[in-house]
Amino acid sequence: MQPIDVVAVVEDAVATVKPAADAKGLHLKCSFGHGTAAVSGDHSRLLDLYDSEIQPGDATDALSLTNAIDVLARLEFAGVEVGDRWLALAGPSTLRIGHHSHPFADAHFAYGLARAGADDDTTRLLDAMADWRDRPTTWGRVIDEVGLDTARAMAAVAQGRNGEAAEL
Repeated sequence: MQPIDVVAVVEDAVATVKPAADAKGLHLKCSFGHGTAAVSGDHSRLLDLYDSEIQPGDATDALSLTNAIDVLARLEFAGVEVGDRWLALAGPSTLRIGHHSHPFADAHFAYGLARAGADDDTTRLLDAMADWRDRPTTWGRVIDEVGLDTARAMAAVAQGRNGEAAEL
């Protein structure tokens, strides 16, 4: 088992976005209670669980895909090397382009596509979301107000452009 220093992970994340937050007049602060410690886990067992139970296979439904993307992202944030597992999520995620009734899911798809290196598909997804923001619907309004920028920021983080993500 390998320890994961949760405090260090959170502090590093805050330090990355703090300059942009300061520039916008936002104050970020980390506060941890006594006893906050590293969490230990067997990374190979977690990956085995992902491969056998979480990886959606041929499923293209939003819930299966967002769950898989979420788990892989969390593992990577904890320092676990997930290998080429992102590639298996790219194809099914592209099938969701044009179906933007769940901006939360779109942000996941943007992250997953970007981690898979599917830059053209990431751009297609973001462009399709931009087209939806003018729709006179609740989801069009949500995409316009927060969804598109959130998806852009998630793609930027996935590509290591954290400063750009913080500006969005």
